Order: sequence, then C-alpha cells, then structure tokens
Amino acid sequence: MKAAIISSLYLAATGALAVPTKRAGQAVTITGLKATYSDQQGSVQFSLWDPNYSDSTSASLNWDRPGQPPAESWSADHNYVVKFPNGVNYEQPTWLSFVIKRTGGVEEIDVALGSNADASQWGCHKEEGTQVCIFTGDLIVTPYSP
Repeated sequence: MKAAIISSLYLAATGALAVPTKRAGQAVTITGLKATYSDQQGSVQFSLWDPNYSDSTSASLNWDRPGQPPAESWSADHNYVVKFPNGVNYEQPTWLSFVIKRTGGVEEIDVALGSNADASQWGCHKEEGTQVCIFTGDLIVTPYSP
C-alpha cells in the first residue's frame, strides 16, 4: 500500500513536470505609443494586447529628468515588466528602445524606433519645450525567447 501511494505521488509529480510551458507564438500588438521628454520629466505610454495570454493592459512610465527611466517599471496589471537596457538618449530624442517581458515568462518583446522608422507612423515634434514622439499605428512585434 505504501509503495502504491509513493508511486502515485511520483507519477503525479513527474506528470506535472512533463506539461510543456506556454510559449508566446503570436505577435503582440502595441498601440497608443507615446514618448515625451522635457527638462523636468520623461514618460512613455502604450497599450498592449498579448493574444498568447489573452491579456490586454497598458503602461504609463514616468521619471524625473535629467535622470534615466527606472531599471524596471510595470504594466498596469503587473503582468509585464518594462526595461530600458540602454537608457534614453536625450541627444537623439527621436530614438526609443525598450524591452517588455511577461512576468514569470521567458519571452521578450524588443521595441526600437528611430528616425529611420516609417515617417507616416513615428513622428516627433516640440510642444512648449517638450519633445513629443507618437507612433500613430499598431506596432506588431513577435516575442522571442533569449
């Protein structure tokens, strides 16, 4: 009897370990991407739809200038962490690069926009001393596993 219980526990444990983890296979959509930089503050806002997890969320990241963004910031639902591994280059304010990672996941989403991006979708202008950059379309990005 004791052997049967131990065998059942072993099978249950190994069966649970054999279940494959969910990998992102479908592209993620980022909308409403906007970055602003003034002498006092920097910010990046966007909405995200991840069909791999049926998750829709947003992020509004703000930091004091002249400093850099925090090492890690979170989406509104705390399911995604946003990182700026190279910081923000204020000398080239039309360039934006950041990484989004699902909490507890291995997949990463790299976002990089610059002056060579499609001018009809990524545009920057000055508003009362603030650099404002907006991506006017849907940004479709396929996650990858590093």
